[in-house]
Amino acid sequence: MKKFEVLVCSSCGSRNPVRADNVVRPYKCRGCSIKENRQKKFLDSLGEAKELVKESFTHHNHRYVLVDCVECMKEFWQRFDIWLSGRTKCWGCSHPNRQKHGKTGTALFKRWANMIRRTEHSKEPDKIRIYQDRGIKVCDEWRRDFEAFERWAIENGFEPDLFLDRIDNTKGYSPENCRWVTPKESTKNRRKAVYL
Repeated sequence: MKKFEVLVCSSCGSRNPVRADNVVRPYKCRGCSIKENRQKKFLDSLGEAKELVKESFTHHNHRYVLVDCVECMKEFWQRFDIWLSGRTKCWGCSHPNRQKHGKTGTALFKRWANMIRRTEHSKEPDKIRIYQDRGIKVCDEWRRDFEAFERWAIENGFEPDLFLDRIDNTKGYSPENCRWVTPKESTKNRRKAVYL
């Protein structure tokens, strides 16, 4: 009769019965051994690039690597195939005008995001006809930088109950062509407004 021992995996801590004549110490379960072998094969396949990859793991059939940003030299995780294609900068260095500002949930950020959405990404036929088909766009200063829009909004009397209104409806969103108005004033400035 074969004897078994219950051993604890040195990597994941799982307890598994192992044949006494097949014990190798330190013990690693089958899953951890496969993972370790895959990692070794992957690092061997990198060749000279092995020195650039500090750690790696696989998630949903994609391999991610821990590498240094070529610009700021900070460590960041990147999908391996994307890193190989030449995108070797961290998110902050790749998007200098889109740094995290912690204001995503604010009323003003929602106004800014909606302004961009309706002029660029809307799939509603009415919005496409009113904005995109007529060439109504957001100026580059506001489009690239929420904080620039925020500064303008505060300096020009932003209040949560006010609407962002274009003074000339044939032009786009810019500091020179926008203002904060009440809902009643906004209605008066529509193209379809009829004055009696």
